[in-house]
Amino acid sequence: MKILLINIFFFATLTSYTQKKEVKNFMFNDTKIEYTRVDYSKYGIGQFFITMYARSPENNLIEKQSINCLTNKNRLYHTLYFFLSIPTDIKNENIKNELFSKFVTHLKKEENLDTFNLYLNFDYDYSISYQKSEKNVKRVTTKIRSKEICKTLTVR
Repeated sequence: MKILLINIFFFATLTSYTQKKEVKNFMFNDTKIEYTRVDYSKYGIGQFFITMYARSPENNLIEKQSINCLTNKNRLYHTLYFFLSIPTDIKNENIKNELFSKFVTHLKKEENLDTFNLYLNFDYDYSISYQKSEKNVKRVTTKIRSKEICKTLTVR
């Protein structure tokens, strides 16, 4: 009986410190855009890592590889990770920039936060217009690929 209780306690402890993954959506130009939210904010939120990329064969594994990588990292407190794969029908770079800006506005409202630091990962920089009006971007990494994504998921 003791062994069973110890195993239950160990399992409960292990699962209470793991990531929480949700698929959410928001509206952009009358289109429902899905994104993934991975929560490591057990002790409050300090930073957002946003990974946004165009759908392509070389980018299809970015989210999966990122989540696998995050499960092996320690001390990811105060952090929310967001993954947004740009729908294939959005081709114009200005609209992609607008999508990013609207996405951050949505997150700010959804998470009920006024201040947070942004760490951005893109295949191409979609934050140019956003950075002209906001000063909370701490780092922008471009030309991301699924093989190297783990390096960009933490504050160095």
